[in-house]
Amino acid sequence: MNKKIIIIDVDDVVVENHHFPIINKYLEKIGKPTFKDTSGFRTNSIRKEVFKTPEELNDFVDFFLQFDSYEKLNSILGAIEAVKHLNGVHDVYLVTASLFNQRTVEMGRCMVDKLRWITTHLPFLHIDKIIFSSKKHLFNADVIIDDKIDNLCGNYKTKILFTAFLNKHITKKELDKAGIVRADNWDEVIRIINEGNE
Repeated sequence: MNKKIIIIDVDDVVVENHHFPIINKYLEKIGKPTFKDTSGFRTNSIRKEVFKTPEELNDFVDFFLQFDSYEKLNSILGAIEAVKHLNGVHDVYLVTASLFNQRTVEMGRCMVDKLRWITTHLPFLHIDKIIFSSKKHLFNADVIIDDKIDNLCGNYKTKILFTAFLNKHITKKELDKAGIVRADNWDEVIRIINEGNE
């Protein structure tokens, strides 16, 4: 088996990116309706729907930063075991963006929260294998796994789109044209990577 360099996104690939308890606390505070069914939604899309002005978003960010944004988040089913398996066979790196890029100082706080989650749930990954960047096109690897199609445009031999709410509308024809394969779960990710070794 050839040892591959594998880049894995974190939010909505390894960890469920649902900050709804914090969002709902804020909505209660300002007297807006809360979200009852949050399945399949992503925090970023909700922020755009709920907070229409920069002032509203800034007020929410101030509230949000009172909490550890990753403390109560769960891993995606099968993700921890799959990353551990891949790390034992290949050269695995987590490359992940931070929250609230528009507020640089506060961004550091969210990065610490995310790093704490990663080191708690994926203790087998060395700290040198955790990279904070949204510029994934700058990296060179054999495999990339991400839920955002825009992040799959770099120099990668195998590009895997991990199914999430924000990418369900993308058709197989579109993915085929871009040289991208879809994985609905971590078993499929492992299968795709293993097929590349044959």
